[in-house]
Amino acid sequence: MRKNEATGRIKILKTPDGEAPLWVREAWFGLIIACFPYIGVPSGELTGVLSGDELQNTRRGVIVPQATAIAELSKHDREAADWWFTNGFGGEGDYFFFFEDEIGIVSGVGEAPMRVFDDMETGRWEELPAGTAH
Repeated sequence: MRKNEATGRIKILKTPDGEAPLWVREAWFGLIIACFPYIGVPSGELTGVLSGDELQNTRRGVIVPQATAIAELSKHDREAADWWFTNGFGGEGDYFFFFEDEIGIVSGVGEAPMRVFDDMETGRWEELPAGTAH
């Protein structure tokens, strides 16, 4: 299992939280999409997709590459996928975060205490065991 590749798979089991219109968020329901292979609480900044405001978060979840997720969404609901593209999402190196209570793990996602760092400059991330310094 390679930590910097989206080798895991999740299924969206409920409408995700967020600032996107409800109809766009509802379109994710039932999809199986690729994610990075770990679940955890991000220590990096999560921001609202419309406001750009930093979100306070203590919930676990998974990191999902936007480009592959929106490509999968477009097979199911082209209009919802177009909303993301029109609003500037879907670039390589851009990510979504889906909360644990919104998903089911299909395969390839390990449970581990960790901190997730998202380096906005390089678009890279890494997981470290909880309690280690970055």
